[in-house]
Amino acid sequence: MAEPRFTSPPVKAKTMTVSSKVQFVDLSEEAAKANIVREGLSVPSVTLDKEALDRFVLEDVVKPSSAPRVVSQSVKAGNKVPRGTVVDLFMAPRQSVPGTLIPAPHRGIAQEDTTMDDIVKGVLAPRDQRERVAKYKSFEEMPEPERAAFRQGLQDRDVPVDDTQADLSADAAFRTMKSALAFS
Repeated sequence: MAEPRFTSPPVKAKTMTVSSKVQFVDLSEEAAKANIVREGLSVPSVTLDKEALDRFVLEDVVKPSSAPRVVSQSVKAGNKVPRGTVVDLFMAPRQSVPGTLIPAPHRGIAQEDTTMDDIVKGVLAPRDQRERVAKYKSFEEMPEPERAAFRQGLQDRDVPVDDTQADLSADAAFRTMKSALAFS
């Protein structure tokens, strides 16, 4: 089985404002280098045959749905850190990430043996439902016609909804699906 490929975005020049009119740009002679460690060993940078690499990438050996997802990291998301800071990423295939990692999940969607992959391929399978969940920050923010369509989508997937029970409410379903969407 092919090893997953990961790329990082290009490093942007660092801009530092000295006054309201003058800006300096750090244009270092040396390119930024990532210190990648795998299983305690430094991973060397390599030069690959560009044509062979293009064929490899075009063949889509590692489909996006098979690539591992970041489950957690050593630096809290959103925190800015200085260049060169080591950030440990904990990754797993979505097929093995348990749905019970979601806080207060909808019990009809995320059960003890449910994975994020099950949720993505189950209740998030219909594109309109994925788009609805991606579009809104919360169930309460959804306009009533969208709420009705959301509930209908759950009903079509045989997901029980009972707003009198916190772990079966439409809001819990939305939050569970919103969390799982990050693993799609």
